[in-house]
Amino acid sequence: LITLKSPDNSNNIKIDTEIELSPFYLNSNIYLNKQNLNFLVDELIFSILNLKSDLLGNLNGDINFILTNIEHEIIRNGNISLNISQKTIKLNEVLLNVGDIGQIETEINYIKKNDDTIFHSSNTLIIKNKKKFAKKFQVKLDTVKNINTIYFEIEKNINTGLISIFDIKINQAAHEEKNKGKSRYNIKNSQELKSLVKKIINS
Repeated sequence: LITLKSPDNSNNIKIDTEIELSPFYLNSNIYLNKQNLNFLVDELIFSILNLKSDLLGNLNGDINFILTNIEHEIIRNGNISLNISQKTIKLNEVLLNVGDIGQIETEINYIKKNDDTIFHSSNTLIIKNKKKFAKKFQVKLDTVKNINTIYFEIEKNINTGLISIFDIKINQAAHEEKNKGKSRYNIKNSQELKSLVKKIINS
């Protein structure tokens, strides 16, 4: 058994890893503090999921990324766990914490469209504190008292930076505008996202 552990200091990247040699198996926690959300989406996760099978060799194991103080106005902490087996990498779970509001469960993949790389995620926001949610998104508390979950999909063009949100459902029921057609909203920043959420909830 080989153990690797970062010293107890203020570094923003730390590891805590155990490697069994017979049979070979890796169990690693990687702590990432104060990382930019764009870096995580555009580079880190993309690079890991697109590693060529011959580079993985006989590596098998579990890797858990523990994210703290994410540089984003809404998403602050999270956890990304993946498994490496038989020269393939699979995402097991992606959980993102939205401050004191709640938690986002998400499924992630990357696709190719016209030579562009598209990040796609299917997300479910589970609201745990409706008062905090109403304050964050500047809506009246009465309008969210019956809202427990919000489902939505996001696509980001890694090449252009364009972000779209669509297929929005409240409590798993399709939003009325979606029934008229697949509404897709382009958003540039967190402020536009908050305005969109406010618009949908108040409509």
